[in-house]
Amino acid sequence: MSKLISDLDINLNIKVRAMVTDNATALTMVAERRLNIASNILQPITITNIAAYKNSYIPGMTYRTKIFVGRNGKSLGRSGKLLVTPTVTTAILGTCYSNHYFSYPWLNVNTQVKRSFTINFDESGYADFEYFDSTQNVEEISFDITLQDARSVQLTDFSSSFDIYPLLDNKPILRMNVNKLRAKVGERIAIDITATRTLNGALTFEVYARGIHIVSERVAINSASTKTHSMPVTKDMIPSAFIIVNHLTQTGNLIADYVYIQVEGNPFKNEVEISFDVTKQQPGETVNMHASADPHSTIYVLAEDLRNRVFGVDNDIFWTDVVREIVDASPSIRQNIRNYKNRNKRADQERQLAKRSHGHLGDLDDTFIESGLIVLSDATISEQKLDLLTSKGYTEVCGEHDTRLASTAGCLLCSNRKYK
Repeated sequence: MSKLISDLDINLNIKVRAMVTDNATALTMVAERRLNIASNILQPITITNIAAYKNSYIPGMTYRTKIFVGRNGKSLGRSGKLLVTPTVTTAILGTCYSNHYFSYPWLNVNTQVKRSFTINFDESGYADFEYFDSTQNVEEISFDITLQDARSVQLTDFSSSFDIYPLLDNKPILRMNVNKLRAKVGERIAIDITATRTLNGALTFEVYARGIHIVSERVAINSASTKTHSMPVTKDMIPSAFIIVNHLTQTGNLIADYVYIQVEGNPFKNEVEISFDVTKQQPGETVNMHASADPHSTIYVLAEDLRNRVFGVDNDIFWTDVVREIVDASPSIRQNIRNYKNRNKRADQERQLAKRSHGHLGDLDDTFIESGLIVLSDATISEQKLDLLTSKGYTEVCGEHDTRLASTAGCLLCSNRKYK
């Protein structure tokens, strides 16, 4: 196989065509199969925060997400432990008094490494991640995650990190979490809703799969900021689905969030089977055929002369091709655009997406951009913005180390009074 790869310069996926010609009848039959060549290169283990599209948290609320541990997009097939080390960065804006005649604003930035903790991931590769921090004036929380060795408590070389930023709590925000991100047809998934305000009215749950609206459910919520709801997993959701929840507050704000789940099973809902009473028959004789399908189905039968195969099967569409295209589709709209073969259409679509502000903060606009939907509403749509002091250009030095001071006498009085 290595000689085949080197001689043909192929990329782990080739199509093999076999042609058989009957010399007596000059009939040629053609068959094709795809050959996937497995590489013997062991890919490194990756640790991923699946909610990277919303790298934010709400002060006063527990940050919740799921961490996936796998290799080349697949789970390791075993459970294990991850060591998490949080680092909290705070910033307070104050006034530095160099002397009686000169003062300027300065930013007091501090970084504190918090106590490490462990989380468990199961055989599917997912770990539930929860973190609460009551520290005030937070600018950023960083998490360093390292895989522990399966046979000891020693740490491995496989690690990852991600950052989250605080959101302003003066706007209503909605967060959704599910108990499982990989489900099977027939199971139910539990959905937890948490909001920064007391909600009254209805929560609307919508499920989309393969660009199709699958189902909508409206659930009442009265004078509560949390709600738990469950939804069944159906074949229509294969191989992946977006679950979106939205709510219109009494103040006219439209808030929403979404999760992306993977569904295992066969995407073809109607199982069709065909059998014949004989395998060989002479021209003019009758062949009895038995077909079975779901009740009230319409079955179309096409009889084809195998001599048509002499023209090849490049234009034939098999069910395996359909499944492959569905599975290979990325949950990211941007990724699908990048993979699209038509460069001109890709560029046009990317320019359209660029017109919409994608801040990766998990607000309503981010939610609909990630899920590929467009919202049309006369409600108030609040877009979250990062308001970090560390991004505003304040000096982080007060005293003799500040080169702007004429004297090296230092800071006569450094105040940490926070500016409003």
